[in-house]
Amino acid sequence: MLDRLKGSFIPDDERANALLTEVTKWTEAIHGVEGRAEYYFAIEELVPGVNGIHDRGFEVVINSGARNRVLAGIHELGHVLDAVFLNSVQLGGSPSDPPFEYATDIAEELEATDRKGTSLLCSWLAKVRTSQYHQNLKALSAAHELPPSLAVEVRKLLKVRELWARSYELFVCRRHPGSSLAHEIDVECMDSVTFGGFTAHNYWQGDDFNGVESEIETVFRRLGWLIT
Repeated sequence: MLDRLKGSFIPDDERANALLTEVTKWTEAIHGVEGRAEYYFAIEELVPGVNGIHDRGFEVVINSGARNRVLAGIHELGHVLDAVFLNSVQLGGSPSDPPFEYATDIAEELEATDRKGTSLLCSWLAKVRTSQYHQNLKALSAAHELPPSLAVEVRKLLKVRELWARSYELFVCRRHPGSSLAHEIDVECMDSVTFGGFTAHNYWQGDDFNGVESEIETVFRRLGWLIT
């Protein structure tokens, strides 16, 4: 029997509990997990531009000033899956005492040695690499005289852990078509930056995400975690 993600979190207060309930309402309609972790879940004031924090010390904090705290929560749950659930399945162990490496790190390492069939997320990463979204970010990253603050943000978006969390976030939202959540991610997907003739969005656009979405579904299906 699958475990519910919500059971892996201890909310800090009633406000955090309400947000956690809303976030997991969307994710648990799609998939469960095997095992349980023990995360502290809180809403706190964070620096502007940081919507949430995932700490491998078993803490998730959502910025009280985030434009959309539900999306921020889904994003951080993506990091939790990467950090303690997917890698525990792959390497053995328990989500409460997970392997040191993230699942995305394993995929990236295996990609470098061309052993793509041996990781849960290798096929996902291959689809990400060939997407227009990733190509646009790479082009922007290579632009000359990129302002330092923008260069930092682009480097963050290109990190494999961030690519997973954003793709998971979009995957969840797209599986609730017509909902308020789908509308909210559509708004977020419109954000972009242009420099030196290159334009990059914060998320995949339209059909460009189809291959990545299919690979995420395949991962959950292979694990027997998929509900819908």
